[in-house]
Amino acid sequence: GVGRGDFATVLSAGLLALTLVWIAQSPTFLPLGAINALFLASIAMGGVFYLAGWSDYGVIPGQHLVGLDRGIAWRVSVFPFVPESGFFALVVLLANRLAVGRRGRWPMMVLAGYFLVFSGVRSALIAWILCELYILVARQPRAGTALKTTVLWLLIASFLLFISAPAILLLVPGIAEGPLGSYLFREAAADLSAGAITQSAYRGWLWGQHLELFLREPLTGIGTYTFGDLNPSDALAAMGTGSESFLTSWLARAGLCFLPFVWWLARLGDRAAGESEPFDACVFLALVVAALAYGSFIVPYNFIFLLLFGLLMRRRAGAADAQTPPPATEEPSTRN
Repeated sequence: GVGRGDFATVLSAGLLALTLVWIAQSPTFLPLGAINALFLASIAMGGVFYLAGWSDYGVIPGQHLVGLDRGIAWRVSVFPFVPESGFFALVVLLANRLAVGRRGRWPMMVLAGYFLVFSGVRSALIAWILCELYILVARQPRAGTALKTTVLWLLIASFLLFISAPAILLLVPGIAEGPLGSYLFREAAADLSAGAITQSAYRGWLWGQHLELFLREPLTGIGTYTFGDLNPSDALAAMGTGSESFLTSWLARAGLCFLPFVWWLARLGDRAAGESEPFDACVFLALVVAALAYGSFIVPYNFIFLLLFGLLMRRRAGAADAQTPPPATEEPSTRN
């Protein structure tokens, strides 16, 4: 990056690395009570932001007036950027779901589930399904680290195949009618053209585009780029910035220089699968899905980035912190 004067990539990579180092050295983490309190505060502020006109999304279905013409006025969000809300609700739901015996966890689960489902963030819902499948296996009496690690990576591989498989589009005509069609494809059934279907498969197409860019300069990547300028004749290129997939975007941008981060992330996943409780692995699943589907908010100065990596990297700084129980399973001072 420095050799070709691409200081934007150098600064972005440096900020990412420094933020992760800071998180790794931090001896603290958010306990379940703090996560719940932040979520409740976010709901209150989301309502205020909507009433003040600072957000298109309210906290009650039907307030998203901008989505009336697309049949998605039912979407709700605690943030102006709805994917962040969906993944925040997912973390809150998982944390309370796994906090067995915690007082008040069921109302929080219902509330978080409401904001997860009505966010309409499909990738967050897929991540939830993957997490439930992982929990089902991890809670088996004979589930060891090897099995849990294998299942974790198989679930991630299944997500990649599901999103990128062209055959999935063959199922569209049978499920396009009614509310499910608008939920999945963001269009009324009558308007569900071939172009709209392809648009819904944007992430799989984007991964392929990033891999093509990576192959242009596999060693150092192509550096900072404007995605639309690289594909000016492609209508799909105008749909986003190309940063929606954090992992593949950085692979195209930095090439093989990005592989140490990928290796470290994989080790973080193995470490999560080795925990006695499934919460860490579930957070890792949510992080990977988000990093492949909504990379635009996987940035060091974003709350969801700090939350996901903070939960995954807690107790990594030293032995003293390693004795601190995870927030979603044990909080002796607040248990019944």
